[in-house]
Amino acid sequence: MFALHAEGQPDIRGEESITRYRSSDFAERGFCKQCGTTLFYHLIPGEFSADGAYMFAAGMLDLPDDTVFDNEIYIDSQPGWYRFDNADSRNRMTEQEFLQSLGIPT
Repeated sequence: MFALHAEGQPDIRGEESITRYRSSDFAERGFCKQCGTTLFYHLIPGEFSADGAYMFAAGMLDLPDDTVFDNEIYIDSQPGWYRFDNADSRNRMTEQEFLQSLGIPT
């Protein structure tokens, strides 16, 4: 999922149209109840995220052309054909590196 990390707590409206799925001990995913579109990934407040960080699907936002793609995670799970140009221009982490960066035991 191409996602943007929200700074601070977002104002999420229309909660009645969102299905939240607990995908791990530390996170949940939000989907549209009507069509199933991915809306966000949410680190649940607690042991691994003090504020409950949100990452929103970039495709649902009207982003400016100068938006920077600066992090790539779970690179060890990518299929061989799934590569981006200029990989040296951003932070790239495996699943283990990403989870460790959050303090989540692997």
